Amino acid sequence: MKAPQQTALIRCRDSEGAVPLIMSFRGDYRFLSNFYRAHVFLPAESVLLQGRKKHLNLPHMTFNSVENAYMAWKSPDVAVRQQIKDMSPHAAKELSQTEEFVAAHRADYSDEARITTMLMLVRQKFLSPENAALADMFLQRAASATLIEGTTWNERFFGFCIKTGVGQNYLGRILMTVRDELRVREGMCPLLEKPVLPKAVLER
Repeated sequence: MKAPQQTALIRCRDSEGAVPLIMSFRGDYRFLSNFYRAHVFLPAESVLLQGRKKHLNLPHMTFNSVENAYMAWKSPDVAVRQQIKDMSPHAAKELSQTEEFVAAHRADYSDEARITTMLMLVRQKFLSPENAALADMFLQRAASATLIEGTTWNERFFGFCIKTGVGQNYLGRILMTVRDELRVREGMCPLLEKPVLPKAVLER
């Protein structure tokens, strides 16, 4: 089974010329998971309601994990967002997979919007002062490895399905992008030879 193609975009190699690889966000790398506790937020915004020519003003809202914040972002309903805020990350993910929830997605839901939002939240997780301990963990435990969110449940957009060998690994790409931003902030050289996220997302 081959890892996603973007692994070749990492400069850093070990003494034998191999690229270090992390394919599971568990154990010592649990902090890379979206379920890991972190202070993040969704900014106040105005969203267009599905099937209507009407905008709804959504308030600034804080969350205790990227998973909760991302799932709440999908909904334009303030009450649903509050419900997700109070859930465990696992429960928030389960709710987001229900037919009723999916049918009520925000009108501007798209792959580009998904990547842009996840990038915003992961930046908050590792670059904001409130999460300084996580930034330290990132540079100490995963300073140069290629990061792949290996899954066994056929997640092929943000992850890479180990069973099928298929996946775009956008969470891994986002983590490596944010790690480079963190490395530059700390006076270290970036590792990616070229961007691994869509140009439209990086230019937002």
